[in-house]
Amino acid sequence: MSRWQWLTVVVVTAVVLGGIGGYVLVAPRGQVPVPTAQATPEEVAQAWIDASNARDLDTMRAIVSEERAEHFVPSYVDLLSQRDLIVAEDSIGNARAYNRTGTRLGDWRQVQYVPVQFRVLQSDGSFAATSRTSWGYVFARNGDDERWRLVDQGVG
Repeated sequence: MSRWQWLTVVVVTAVVLGGIGGYVLVAPRGQVPVPTAQATPEEVAQAWIDASNARDLDTMRAIVSEERAEHFVPSYVDLLSQRDLIVAEDSIGNARAYNRTGTRLGDWRQVQYVPVQFRVLQSDGSFAATSRTSWGYVFARNGDDERWRLVDQGVG
């Protein structure tokens, strides 16, 4: 084999191995079922946390409202750089009605806030890994026949 043929083999092998390695780094660690319309806001919050931990971006996209997907669902770059959120020791509180006054949520008929606490194992650095974090998710829908959609999150 000539030098150019060997070089071609080496380059192709490196590209293939790099692609496989990249996929291993960003591939889902598991698949989480998308909650149905019968799921409670607390169950949807648990599914969101489980999907985030499993890097199940399809389920995360199915839970989040379309207008918030780019903000809440990590990108493959986030996964490669390990800036996606991985949590443990999560506890989910009881859902309660969410005050929509002064928010962009006025078009939704049903809005619920779900408080959670967890310990962050991996993030973009905005969470302390040494203590439990208090957080919350806001879910909304327009009727009992619709699935709850994540429309906001944060401390509150």
